[in-house]
Amino acid sequence: MKKNLKKMNFENAIEKEWVVTNGLGGFASSTILGANTRKYHGLLVAPFNAPGDRHLLVSKVDESIKVGGKTHILYTNMCRNNISQGYKNLVEFEKEEYPIFRYEVEGILIEKSICMEHGKNVTVVVYNIKNGEKKATLKITPLLNYRNFHATSLNRKFSIKQIVKDNLVNIQLDKAKHHIFMNCSDGKYKEVEHDSFKNMFYFEEEKRGLSDQENHAIAGYYEIEIEPNEEKVITFSCSLDDESIQKKDGIKILNREKNRIKKLIDNSDFSNDDELAKTYMIA
Repeated sequence: MKKNLKKMNFENAIEKEWVVTNGLGGFASSTILGANTRKYHGLLVAPFNAPGDRHLLVSKVDESIKVGGKTHILYTNMCRNNISQGYKNLVEFEKEEYPIFRYEVEGILIEKSICMEHGKNVTVVVYNIKNGEKKATLKITPLLNYRNFHATSLNRKFSIKQIVKDNLVNIQLDKAKHHIFMNCSDGKYKEVEHDSFKNMFYFEEEKRGLSDQENHAIAGYYEIEIEPNEEKVITFSCSLDDESIQKKDGIKILNREKNRIKKLIDNSDFSNDDELAKTYMIA
């Protein structure tokens, strides 16, 4: 499935969703514009007692890129009276084995792929960047949480404890039992204090008459410098209680997942039916 987003209006695109899973009960999901519209959307939703007791740990990552002193946002978020417009820099979305977002800003091409490592509570986001003629800086800001995936954290203030070793970050929210680990293969991590994303709005929950807003914690962000005409591959990874993510190779994880799904389809009754095979891969 490939969508040219320049030919789609916002109202149509925001209702199209994707999901990837890890075989343990964990998943990552959102819309094809990258905006979360349900409380169930998240970059890392992991089971504490597999396959149940799922918790939202990482809601999403918000990216921006600075070129020539001007910052361009790539993220799209919804609040009740405001929508950030990073989707205007999104030119294409593709989903076969995993979702791929393609952005273009001032001649810079950014491909973003999201995948879970099968059998582990690990999500990787792989950025493939082809820079233009000016130096650029990519900023990646994770939005964090710690709640049951059926709940919301309306008006919540987070207590954040973090241990930083190079780009590996060990985060404990509100003295919780489980920790969130994050790592980025490039750039530098910068801690922040007393920061959060307030009142993210989920219109799909509003339709159901349920709690439709919540806060997310922000512990810090990664900044990656990109030289003129440089091509760079960057892996951001996040995990439940697993500091080994520092060694994760995002490209290898993407390729393993692609081969795993291809093998499943080749060995199934779907292999001779293209339409059924595509449905299977998307689901």
